Amino acid sequence: MNERVRMIPMSNEAIERFRDILELTVEQTYPEPPSEPHHSISRIMIERVLTSCAIAKPGRVLDVGCGQGPALDLLRSEGYHAVGITINDEDIRVCRD
Repeated sequence: MNERVRMIPMSNEAIERFRDILELTVEQTYPEPPSEPHHSISRIMIERVLTSCAIAKPGRVLDVGCGQGPALDLLRSEGYHAVGITINDEDIRVCRD
């Protein structure tokens, strides 16, 4: 697949504000191992999203803020190509393991 990326010009001030937001976000994250009711809520919400968006299998799904990956596991078990993004080092380690 040949995809093109379009760069949007940003001022130095906008870039600095974005960096500040990212740093604050990283500072406020913490690892949270999956548990109940997290699994139940994730399953319900995944069903709703997949139904309303009509994503065909093996469609791609991006989980932004995937934590330790419980929704990724659910999506993959349903036949989707799921990818997650998280910024907490512990969550990244658990997902990779």
